Amino acid sequence: VLGNASNGVIADVPEAVETLLSIMKECEVVADVLGLSIAQSAESRIQQTLSARMHTMSMLHDLRIGKPLELSPLWTSFEDLATLLGVRLPLTRALVGVALLREQSEAVSRQ
Repeated sequence: VLGNASNGVIADVPEAVETLLSIMKECEVVADVLGLSIAQSAESRIQQTLSARMHTMSMLHDLRIGKPLELSPLWTSFEDLATLLGVRLPLTRALVGVALLREQSEAVSRQ
């Protein structure tokens, strides 16, 4: 949503991939606190997703066509869980905030 980019474009920007990895690792702490293991590494999940280079993430597609994003309810429930567990998600929170700002900005520009 933030970069308005297909997977291939994201894959070609190392800083974007590093940011994705940092967010995933930040959020994996929630799973760790719950005693859940994630079989596939964050690096592997990112590589697998970005290997579909022409693919556009569904949330970005929704944004482009003016459809409301599901980000807010997804984020609210995940943030509530993290808060209950005492897990801080500063990077994730910051980027979700900017993504929600982008959604709001797009909605205002369509009016």
